[in-house]
Amino acid sequence: MLNEREIILRLTAAFVTGLVMGWRRTRKALPGGVRTHIFVCVTSTMLTIISAYGMAVFNEGGLRVSDPARLAVGIITGVGFLGAGLIWKENKAGAIRGLTTASSVWAVSGVGISLGLGFYFLAFATVAFLMASIGLWTLLKRFGLRPRRDKT
Repeated sequence: MLNEREIILRLTAAFVTGLVMGWRRTRKALPGGVRTHIFVCVTSTMLTIISAYGMAVFNEGGLRVSDPARLAVGIITGVGFLGAGLIWKENKAGAIRGLTTASSVWAVSGVGISLGLGFYFLAFATVAFLMASIGLWTLLKRFGLRPRRDKT
């Protein structure tokens, strides 16, 4: 079982990570901002801690076996459905909107799962790569090198 200090550390890391990933979206008045990212990341972390460590407490005396991956799969699936609600077709031309928002919310749930398991380096490296991809897209737009938008 984790001690309270480690739990607070993991939840704090999830809070900060959600804040970082949602900040740009909130600043640009895009959907799925800071609050959404913090809620998804912290909740994913909390549920993963319960799944990985909390269930072991209930299994100590008996022959029951728990699978910590089950709850992680549930998180990923549930947030996937949440993300699907963020995607919409904007006009008759078929422009699809919300894919970046949906993928960002889904990605932050994965980061939360990583933090819940104590994989700090994996979580922070993932956030660095995700944020770099957003920065690269912005840089490409600034210099007129932006690739054409896919009609997906």
